[in-house]
Amino acid sequence: AERDIYRPGEKVNFSVIIRDGNWKSPGELPVVLRFLLPNGKELKTFRKTLNEQGSLAGDVDLAVSAITGSYSLEVYSSNEILLASKSFSVEEFVPDRIKVTARLDKNLLAPAEPVSLSINAVNFFGPAASNRNYEAEIQVKSKYFQVKKYSGFNFSIMNQAVSNEKVLREGKTDEAGNASESYLVPAIFKNMGLLEANFYATVFDETGRPVSRMVSADIFTQQQFFGIADDGYSYYPLNQQIRFPVIAVDKDQRVLSGARAQVKIIKHEYRTVLSKAGSYFRYESQADDKLLTDQEVTISGDKTNYTFTPRSPGNYELRLYIPGANSYVSKSFYSYGSWGNNNSSFEVNTEGNIDISLDKAGYQPGESVKALFKAPFNGRMLVTLETDKILSYQYVEVSNRSASLDLKMTEAHMPNVYITASLIKPHTQSEIPLTVAHGFQSIKVDAKSRNIPVEIIAAKSSRSKTHQKVTVKASPGSFITLAAVDNGVLQVTGFPTPDPYNYFYAKKALGVNAFDMYPLLFPELKANLSSTGGDGELSMDKRTNPMPAKRVKVVSYWSGISKANSNGESDFEFDVPQFSGEIRLMAVAYKDDRFGSKASAITIADPLVLSTSLPRFLSPNDTVSMPVTITNTTARAATANASLQVSGPLKVVGTNIQNINLAANSEARVLFRIVASPAIATGKIRIDVQGMGEKFSEETEIGVR
Repeated sequence: AERDIYRPGEKVNFSVIIRDGNWKSPGELPVVLRFLLPNGKELKTFRKTLNEQGSLAGDVDLAVSAITGSYSLEVYSSNEILLASKSFSVEEFVPDRIKVTARLDKNLLAPAEPVSLSINAVNFFGPAASNRNYEAEIQVKSKYFQVKKYSGFNFSIMNQAVSNEKVLREGKTDEAGNASESYLVPAIFKNMGLLEANFYATVFDETGRPVSRMVSADIFTQQQFFGIADDGYSYYPLNQQIRFPVIAVDKDQRVLSGARAQVKIIKHEYRTVLSKAGSYFRYESQADDKLLTDQEVTISGDKTNYTFTPRSPGNYELRLYIPGANSYVSKSFYSYGSWGNNNSSFEVNTEGNIDISLDKAGYQPGESVKALFKAPFNGRMLVTLETDKILSYQYVEVSNRSASLDLKMTEAHMPNVYITASLIKPHTQSEIPLTVAHGFQSIKVDAKSRNIPVEIIAAKSSRSKTHQKVTVKASPGSFITLAAVDNGVLQVTGFPTPDPYNYFYAKKALGVNAFDMYPLLFPELKANLSSTGGDGELSMDKRTNPMPAKRVKVVSYWSGISKANSNGESDFEFDVPQFSGEIRLMAVAYKDDRFGSKASAITIADPLVLSTSLPRFLSPNDTVSMPVTITNTTARAATANASLQVSGPLKVVGTNIQNINLAANSEARVLFRIVASPAIATGKIRIDVQGMGEKFSEETEIGVR
């Protein structure tokens, strides 16, 4: 679809592209389409036949009195198999008038360090959004510090005490639509690990509607971060020395030498006591933590180990502190074994993990993957390549708890393939409770040759009430669809330009189910939500507008499907109505297993742009003050005459004609008063501005209910 939000009374346009598992077109097959209401009932069902490229285009008209909510379009095969679905909203929304950007002068912060937030607001039709009210809110929360090179180490900070306090600032934008706010990071955030500061900037347009943006910055509250290796081990025998790999890095993820750390070993014990609750007695387990070790150590490089020997069975915790800090990094582990205790004294998970590392993030067909396997024990490992089936398998011997393998990628592995590893512990190894280990890793395989380059040739700017011609260049013989939509509408939901290439070549889930008889595992029970009762339809009446009015006329053009000529070109034409703003052109092209998309924009602005501020509706006998913002988009000053005309159950209070002086590239406001008669109907408000030798008009429908 050209967007994902519509108003009642509009037409929903859509296009469907169908491919099989090998991205081949199914040909001219019949399909069934169902258009569902928010309550799940069918609004419309119809049949269509795919074209030679396995696609189709269609539309559905929404009634002016259509209920608001989330609708869906479902596509079924001729034998009633659901192929895909698409959801969209129907709301009485108003398109955004302004575009807001927010920037920070620095992205890395520290306690007691200031940061400046810059806000810029511009009208979609070009000029700055000056003298607009804005709000800036700052929120701080914890964030996990992850070191890519040492992904096997845990750097998570425990015992943080980050306040959820929010900071709120208010003000007005200047003549250039700019505003700025400063924030000082509290000094009390010291030694709390990595934090994230989110800055929310909200600017209100001339009608009072908000447009928000968010930017964030990392706060490094300490100079060094400790990590403890998490290699899958959690159970260790008694009276044997345990080596815990530890590491210290700075905020840039560089390994440190000579870093001082405070180490504590805590043993968690539980005492069962008899307590009284009201007139009842019950047994409760109360935690009793014992501090076994408290010392300072030096961590240097990435080969440092901290050693500890457990003397009694139980639950232990290793903690690493920055000296003097309250927060820490921890690892929990268990001891088991001799002196009358063995593995049966614990409820353990007999599965281990295999870490699989790749030499690159993505590959092209024909390239080889260098995979490194890190296992919890030695043995014979089964390695497979899988998608929705097993493509290949081989056995690899694991020695020194590691192995490596080279795997060649082909087009059969697109868009991604899973490398899986299963390692079974030899019977002779009995010092650990693990019996089997598994690992999974997705490998991205991308063929750029299947991405069709798309070019849009159109004007960069134009006036309203003009005829636009657009040319789209793609692959010869490809099928092309063009949509032109008000960017203020697309911004409401953050609608991205449709991209069939990324959709069809998106990462796929592993389609092979693995069954393992070595450990004793129970499947996770999945709860199914029951349907709502039949009386849920009663609430639908509240989502119907009893007095609909075509308040907003959304700018939206849909071309349907067009076939490119031998030069790969396809021409489109559409008319721009009375409108000011930015129109986004979105083109989609496809042919066989190749897909592409492109977006560009046309700025639409007249010399004088009008904008009226009105509520969504009026009630009988309401009196409203209606500001009219008149923006001069030219580089010369002008005088203008503004007049107001109303019809239906509306009357003008006071004068309906005002004169106004407009400076170059600026805006001015005039104020009119309107009263609603004691009647239920739809009224019209028309503003005419005579200036610069032309007449500019804006007409708005509003319901009185």
